Amino acid sequence: MIAAFPLKSSGTDANVQVRGVSPTVLRVRDNIKIIAGRFFQPGLNELVVGKNAAVMYQGLALGDGIKFGGGAWKVVGIFDAGGAAFDSEAWSMPTF
Repeated sequence: MIAAFPLKSSGTDANVQVRGVSPTVLRVRDNIKIIAGRFFQPGLNELVVGKNAAVMYQGLALGDGIKFGGGAWKVVGIFDAGGAAFDSEAWSMPTF
């Protein structure tokens, strides 16, 4: 899904890809590493976010709580995708 999060630099909303992934994603995408915090726990409203997203958007730093998509979410980890587009995304377990 695409969600609007405010940019830290201006406060205006920008679109962020929120990707639903399974807990096996780090085995499939072995170039992606958790660099702070931990990976999300399935069944909880937790996010891991790319290192660029954590820096650019309000509410996406480690430990932050944010509301979107009809729920409240907590950022529990930051990942490094080695410069890939994933660095600007937020990931969680799909809730459907």
